Amino acid sequence: MRASSDQHPRVVLLRNTFENLGDVAIMEAEISALLTYVPEARISVLTDDQRLTGKFPSVTWDEGDLVLSDSMGSWARSTVRRALVAAPRWIVAPANRYLSQKSARYRQQSIHRFVSVVGSNAARMHGRLPAGQSRFLDHLKRADLVIGGGGLIGQIPSICQPRRAVYEALRALRIPYVLNGLSLTSEWGDATYSGAALVVVRDKRSSKPRSMQCSVNQERLLCVIDPAFPTQPPSVADIETQMEANGVQPNRFLAVNLRAIESELRDAAPLLRTLSEQVISIASLLRVEKVLLFGMQSFRENDDRLWITALQKHLSSRIQTKVPLLRNPSELKALISQARAVVSCRYHGLLFALASGVPALGLIPKPEYELKLRGLFHWYELDDLCFNLGETIPRAVLEILTFKHDLLAERIKERNHQLAQDVKVPYERIRDLLGLSR
Repeated sequence: MRASSDQHPRVVLLRNTFENLGDVAIMEAEISALLTYVPEARISVLTDDQRLTGKFPSVTWDEGDLVLSDSMGSWARSTVRRALVAAPRWIVAPANRYLSQKSARYRQQSIHRFVSVVGSNAARMHGRLPAGQSRFLDHLKRADLVIGGGGLIGQIPSICQPRRAVYEALRALRIPYVLNGLSLTSEWGDATYSGAALVVVRDKRSSKPRSMQCSVNQERLLCVIDPAFPTQPPSVADIETQMEANGVQPNRFLAVNLRAIESELRDAAPLLRTLSEQVISIASLLRVEKVLLFGMQSFRENDDRLWITALQKHLSSRIQTKVPLLRNPSELKALISQARAVVSCRYHGLLFALASGVPALGLIPKPEYELKLRGLFHWYELDDLCFNLGETIPRAVLEILTFKHDLLAERIKERNHQLAQDVKVPYERIRDLLGLSR
């Protein structure tokens, strides 16, 4: 371990959320775990989302690797996001294209300059960086350990490229880093994975064998369910508040999530009709009174609310529906924990259901999400409860969800006991990396 000047190990957590409650849950759970398992450490969180500052006042907060992607500061970025969410749809698409093109040009130059500065021993080179990037580099240089993980999906260069550049910089600076909670969707030949001090993948079905293809040292590899698994269980008061606000009774409603897919919304009517029929069938078999349509992200084109509203139009004439207002992961988990069953396209919607012992069906919205969703259900040996969105769900599966509901719930809860023990292991290894006794 590198010796910090004040003898307290410095840990930097890199997490971006892009207005996604699942990613907020990961960040919150990781901070809580670090405060529990390495209370001696001084923790800095570098992120695009600082909503948790009040909950964790001992943590230092600043901008993360997005300073390499866009010349706008965090305040300007969040202002633009809010404006686009409220803007008419005919404005949103061209505005997003313009912003993406502008960011792509800036990102290439920015990453090249950042890596060049890191590789130079000349102190004057540091002054070549814009203020935000210079501050970001200072955080990294002072770290004894950096923890990241998200944003490594090759199909999303605006997120993937700067994060990989950061790991390249950390290797050049000889600062160890941990990749925590990964789904390996890209098999890179560089040292992004193999150069990590610890790689924690969240599914053993695909990511574990892929990590071996990426030359990850097996002694540095762990396979553990998602970091957000131990998200704090809701209190009785939280549950009662959500039940009252949404006009439902525990175990008497179906919770459903739908997210953006490859098709334009205007072309998705056949899929929405199919999904609405499936939802009605499940609700009828479960004998529930209401369907709650929950969203998890409201970021630019990834705005669940648009698709949920469209699905609601197909359902509203046949069953009671409501779209709950959810501001944080705790509210979402409070709601999901009381559902009779959950149907979701979102990974963390399914994770919260299963972690609460609630039976769930996974709907895969895009090919790149198959690894994540099937990997989650594989932990529970429930691979047969995951389907492509729009695919016909066999009657036999629906009957398992309904007529064997209680047995299924018990099976899920039994598995959760072991998963809860395993999720602690990465943080025990982090203590080891920091040279701290247990």
